[in-house]
Amino acid sequence: MTRFMTVDKELVKQKLRQEQQSWEEEQIASDCSEAPSLQIWTVGKLLRVIEASGSHHTLTQRLWLTGFLRFCDEDEEYDTLHLCDANTELKSFLLDPNPQLVDRLVLVKNWVLVDKAFRGVRTADSLFLEVQDEKPIMLQPPRELSLD
Repeated sequence: MTRFMTVDKELVKQKLRQEQQSWEEEQIASDCSEAPSLQIWTVGKLLRVIEASGSHHTLTQRLWLTGFLRFCDEDEEYDTLHLCDANTELKSFLLDPNPQLVDRLVLVKNWVLVDKAFRGVRTADSLFLEVQDEKPIMLQPPRELSLD
C-alpha cells in the first residue's frame, strides 16, 4: 500500500529559517559588515516578477527558490526536471538529477536564470534554471517512527 507523505509546513518554515540564518552567518564571516537580505520565493513569484519587470537582470543569487521537482514526461528531455509550485513550472537543469528528489519540496540554493528570449519576446518556455555546484536540499517531513 502506497502512503503519500504530507509536508509539515512548520518543519519547512523551520528549515528555511535555519538555511537563512546559516547563509547570513556565512556572509558576515566572509567580511561582510552586514548580511544582505535573503529572499525565498516560489517559482510562480519569480516568473511574475520577471514578467512585471521586463528583465531578469535585477535578480541576484540572494534569491532562493522553493518548489517541487518532477521529471519531464517527454522522452527527448529525459534529463530535464521541472521546478514547480502549486500553479507554475520552470525547466531546471541539474548537474546530477536524482530520482529521489522527485515530488519533494526543495530549496535550490545556487542557480542561474537563463533567458533565451527571441527578439525580445520572453515566455515561460524561454526561461529555465541551471542549478550549479550544490544539490537541492530536500525539505521533507521526518519519517514517522514506528512504536511496534
